[in-house]
Amino acid sequence: MYIGFGINKGIRVPDEAALEYVRQHLQQLTPQEQKELIEWFFSGSFVYRAGEDGSP
Repeated sequence: MYIGFGINKGIRVPDEAALEYVRQHLQQLTPQEQKELIEWFFSGSFVYRAGEDGSP
């Protein structure tokens, strides 16, 4: 269970609902937060190359 505090005080999100809760809030991210999330998501097993067109 995730229990909010600060601006999220009073919000309780059960483990099984956590992913959906995150999905519902993705559009609220600032452009900087979106950039950071994308960089974090792909940081494990991807390499970023600017200008790559995605072809093999």
